[in-house]
Amino acid sequence: MQFNIGANILLVTIKIFSRYALCFSLETSRSLPNPVEDLEPFRKRFNQCIETHPDFFDVFEMWYYQNGERHGNFPSQKIPDEWFQRNSFICVGTLLKNR
Repeated sequence: MQFNIGANILLVTIKIFSRYALCFSLETSRSLPNPVEDLEPFRKRFNQCIETHPDFFDVFEMWYYQNGERHGNFPSQKIPDEWFQRNSFICVGTLLKNR
């Protein structure tokens, strides 16, 4: 997992949001040639945590990018197989509206 801070611009409403999240990056790299297989134990632990302590995640949302397309915002939930694919970027966090 990685900690991620950034900005989202919603073109429809022309609003800018800051975001912070913990993310799973399933992009292939030299140090992670098989991200789906290598990070599966972390997904299992994350899903167990969501199942055991759902109230810890009440204030967060989830979204993901798959093949460059953004999906979400969803209530915090277990990470399903459909999201956990190569070239996905899965986030649990929040958006803060900028003024």
